[in-house]
Amino acid sequence: MINTFILEGKIRSIGEMKANQNGIRYLNLAIECERNYRNYEGIYETDIVEIEVFHGMADIIFENCKAGDFVSIQGKIQSSLKNQDERKYIVYKFVAEKVSFLS
Repeated sequence: MINTFILEGKIRSIGEMKANQNGIRYLNLAIECERNYRNYEGIYETDIVEIEVFHGMADIIFENCKAGDFVSIQGKIQSSLKNQDERKYIVYKFVAEKVSFLS
C-alpha cells in the first residue's frame, strides 16, 4: 500500500518549536500551493496545507527558513477518528518525511 504526498509551494508560516509528551521536537509549517488550473475568473487559486515536521528537519526549518521560501515536501498522511457532539469525523495530519529547499 502507498501513503505518500508531495507538495511544492511557498512557506506561508512557521509555527513555534514544540516538544510532545515523549520529548520529540516538532513544528507546524503552513505551505501555500498554487492549483494547476485557473478558476472562472482566470486566477490560479491556492491551497494552504498544514504540515507537521519532526526532529532535525524541524530544527533546520526553524533556524534557516522564513515565510516566502519555496520548498518541496514529501511525507505521509495520518488520520484519526474524533467524536464531538455525538458526531464522528476524521481528522487528517500531513507529516513530513523529506524536505527539499528550492529557494
